[in-house]
Amino acid sequence: MIKKVDNINMVPDDIKELLLPDKGELVAIGNTVYELQQFPVKKYFELLNLMSKYFTEYNSIYQEKEDQGIIEFFGKLAAKLQDLNLVEELMDTIFPDIGEDKNKITFDQLKYLLGVIYKLNFLSRNHQIQNMETRAAYNKMIQMLGINMMTA
Repeated sequence: MIKKVDNINMVPDDIKELLLPDKGELVAIGNTVYELQQFPVKKYFELLNLMSKYFTEYNSIYQEKEDQGIIEFFGKLAAKLQDLNLVEELMDTIFPDIGEDKNKITFDQLKYLLGVIYKLNFLSRNHQIQNMETRAAYNKMIQMLGINMMTA
């Protein structure tokens, strides 16, 4: 059973730090500005899945021929990404509700957007689990799942 805590003052500080921030980062897409928030875990794993697809294609093209030039390599990669609609899938994963604005994103806006996504979701502050019993249980769960993520 789980019960919502109504009085935030009763909550220990290490748990308060885990609450999502009220403010995100502003990003421009086409002629519109959006506020991008840190992803919840489901969206985070969707992004990791998308990255896995990208790197699978990247590696398969890279291993095709060792003597291919950089232009040929990136040409093949771009064609494959278009065939698989990975850019469209990226935009649908990150912004499912922005409609046609996603088709207006410029290359500079995409570069900025990718930087903000990385900053918010992969460079976030390391939230050390203060409770030693919970930290040990977390590490055991990670080992059990075979994830072997580095923990501090």
